[in-house]
Amino acid sequence: MKEAGEALRVGQTKIYALIKTGELRTRKLGRRRLVLADDLNKFLEQLPSN
Repeated sequence: MKEAGEALRVGQTKIYALIKTGELRTRKLGRRRLVLADDLNKFLEQLPSN
């Protein structure tokens, strides 16, 4: 989650909020919860452009 937050330049609280609302997809590997680069890119593509 830390790396995803750094990539988006947001805090962990925001990352967890995006996961909770389903806007950011995660995968589970054992106890770890991962955000794949593809999922991060898909999230960014869905954001409105200004």
